[in-house]
Amino acid sequence: MPTKSREKRLPPLRELQRRFAAGLFEPQDVPRQGLILAAGIEPALRVGIYTNNWRQGVREALALIYPVAERLVGTEYFASLADDYRSLHHSTRGDLHYVGAAFPAFLRTQFANGPYAYLADVAALEWAIEDARRAALVEALSPDALRDTPPEQYAQLHFKLHPAARLSHSPFPIRRIWLANQPKHEAVETVRLDAGGDWLLIRVMPDEIALAALDEAGYAFAAALGQSSALGEAAALALAIDAAFDVGATLRQLFVLGALR
Repeated sequence: MPTKSREKRLPPLRELQRRFAAGLFEPQDVPRQGLILAAGIEPALRVGIYTNNWRQGVREALALIYPVAERLVGTEYFASLADDYRSLHHSTRGDLHYVGAAFPAFLRTQFANGPYAYLADVAALEWAIEDARRAALVEALSPDALRDTPPEQYAQLHFKLHPAARLSHSPFPIRRIWLANQPKHEAVETVRLDAGGDWLLIRVMPDEIALAALDEAGYAFAAALGQSSALGEAAALALAIDAAFDVGATLRQLFVLGALR
């Protein structure tokens, strides 16, 4: 049993845990003498086992979430990016799904205004797909839901985007980049970064990922519906962007995609 003098030298458990967690990122902060027993292995090496497992775990998690980004930059450089990201963005949740949530923002800072600026938007598309995947089995709203609603009340209707639907916009052709880097993509396609941007609605289903191309007005319409605007308000917003915007056709497209709830 420890003596009282020994107990006074021990930090509180919370402080010990904090220092151990910090040691996963900053080896010089590893708690050593008297706090971690050597038992044949130096304390720093003991913590190093956890550090290596955490490093590799983050690398593998990011590679699973961002396979296109990894393919675009190469495995070795992607691992280096993952290590830099890990040192700046410490996970606050036990689920590895969320460890990559800030990766697109990290890439945006890393490659801002450079020749690889498009990587952040590609990663944002991949994160949208991965995050939406968790709700792929949630039932979507059927057009039959409007059957008993008088047409004169349509403008006051409110919808929500399906939890497995996301919107993504980029000045780069991210849809074509994503498609060209899928395992089942047969043709070798050269994608020009100056070929124009994309306004996308992403709908993840159990056995399919739909990347529906919208125009700016259609994107604004879907985004407004997703922010709880009434149908009439969303239509007015879209028509202000494009006077020829077809409200009915776009609403039907959203229903076909199962993008509404």
